[in-house]
Amino acid sequence: MQHTLEGISAYYTVLCDTEKDFAKIHQFHQETQAAQDSSNLDAETSAFMHDQIAITDTTHNAILLYLLHYMASMLENIYVKILNRLTRAEKC
Repeated sequence: MQHTLEGISAYYTVLCDTEKDFAKIHQFHQETQAAQDSSNLDAETSAFMHDQIAITDTTHNAILLYLLHYMASMLENIYVKILNRLTRAEKC
């Protein structure tokens, strides 16, 4: 479901793009990158969710935005689990 939501959001973002929307997305991508560079899993998870919300918000599609907000806690939990597994794998 996550990949479908991300794909649909990206598609509609491109269709409905404005310079303001892309500037917003770029800002959140930079924040996500900074959080990844800091190796702070909580900050990275928060930045990832803000990034996803920004992309979905730029679709100007209320249904997609509602779905993302509805699924946000589940997506955050999944993202944390993935990051923890990756972190453990890197230490081995």
